[in-house]
Amino acid sequence: MKTFLATVAGIIVGVFTIWAMEAIGHLLFPLPAELTPTNLEELKQVVMIMPIKSLLVVIIAQIIGVFSGMYVGFIMQRESLTPLYIIAGLFIFSTVLNLILMPHPTWFMITDLLSILLVSFLFIRSVKKS
Repeated sequence: MKTFLATVAGIIVGVFTIWAMEAIGHLLFPLPAELTPTNLEELKQVVMIMPIKSLLVVIIAQIIGVFSGMYVGFIMQRESLTPLYIIAGLFIFSTVLNLILMPHPTWFMITDLLSILLVSFLFIRSVKKS
């Protein structure tokens, strides 16, 4: 039960962290006023021409979100790495799915995926060493 709760709590914290940081990013770099956020075709076009700063906010939000989710999972369940693998796997899967479903600039796709993989790998590695 402890493993399950640690996993769920880590996912919730990670998702909330990403959502909050991306919301702040939208305040700093608002989407065009004429954009309908529910129109996927419009959104696909806008993502390809978004300023680098706004895309960097997304990458930073995901790095911090994955780290914070894994940290909560680790704090709640120190005897097992299972929550960390599940949390990392879920965020990696959702990142890949997002990159497949919505076109992004190539540099963003590479940086985003590599950063999520790297933070997950380094976190689990550091926990294994301790």
